[in-house]
Amino acid sequence: MYQSKESVVPFRFCLNKDFTGTFRDWAVANFSGNTISWSGYPERSYSSIDTWPATYNGVNLPGLFGSSIKWNVSTLQTLDKWSVDYYYFYTILSSIGLGSVKWSPASSSDKAAFVDWGNGTLYYSLTGGTSYSYYTYGYLIAQNPSEISGGGDSIIYSKPALNTPKEILNEANKNPIIKKLAEETGEPQPVCIHSYFTEKEKELRAKGAKPPF
Repeated sequence: MYQSKESVVPFRFCLNKDFTGTFRDWAVANFSGNTISWSGYPERSYSSIDTWPATYNGVNLPGLFGSSIKWNVSTLQTLDKWSVDYYYFYTILSSIGLGSVKWSPASSSDKAAFVDWGNGTLYYSLTGGTSYSYYTYGYLIAQNPSEISGGGDSIIYSKPALNTPKEILNEANKNPIIKKLAEETGEPQPVCIHSYFTEKEKELRAKGAKPPF
């Protein structure tokens, strides 16, 4: 059972919530599916709908975080009115596994929740400009529960020390999303290590090294 941390209002039964509150609970439930339940908040999970990567009637679905363009981003996509989006943050420093995110809303209508996967904690209402730590993996649930189109919120996330390609691949093998996709498709999932070589090249150029051509 996971824990939920409130930062704005005390718990109110779902039937007593307005449409905005219900919309925000639904946004979290999309993340939770029927895999995760939050103690005291049954409305933030589904009882039977699985939203994680899986095969449904012979069709492989990647889940909410299947695209790498939503991983470790610095700017969130603009949200139209009454819309949601999901982002995934991870640390690749296996010896520590600690990271943090700091969400800065571009519009007063924008809201966000954050899941610290390693510690099983949900921060239901993020405060702009506040740093939230997570262990191993973090999931940001961006929301615009209003009639106003939102802006492109920004994110500052901690970047762990540069790892070797072997360490990056080892961490990828532990990643629950990548593992689930590999199980469902029966195929290995691509993991980009290009950034390692790009950063190494920058270091060498800063030291005056030049290619031999």
